[in-house]
Amino acid sequence: MFSVFIPGPPVAQQRPGVARKKGGKFSHLYEQEASRAYKGTISLIAKTSYVGPPYSGPVVLIIEVRRPIPVKWSKKKKEDALNQLIRPTSKPDLTNYEVLAENALTGIVYHDDAQVVDKFTRKVYAQEPGLRITVRAVGEHENTKKS
Repeated sequence: MFSVFIPGPPVAQQRPGVARKKGGKFSHLYEQEASRAYKGTISLIAKTSYVGPPYSGPVVLIIEVRRPIPVKWSKKKKEDALNQLIRPTSKPDLTNYEVLAENALTGIVYHDDAQVVDKFTRKVYAQEPGLRITVRAVGEHENTKKS
């Protein structure tokens, strides 16, 4: 099993930008800078902390998106958020976080994101914002570690 925490406010995959040369007939898509930078951060942390060859079989992906608690909220509302009585329902969508995390780990933790056959993702408010990503082989017990 591989688990990593990326500290700081999480960034979701953004829609691609479109560029066209002046007078040109063709346009091309490019990845937004914020998405590209955060994906690079996840990949770098995964490369430095993952030991061993990439998983070759089906894997389970577990993602916890830890959003910062809004500063202007009352003490009671902040407490409810920490106890998960209030959950983040604002954009970005969960799927945008999933896409970015899946792509960032491709070639490092698993060969291809097509190997992800099951996933669990949730958004919560937390004192320490960040992204917790766990990958394990299908059938691998949650308490065992892959080294």
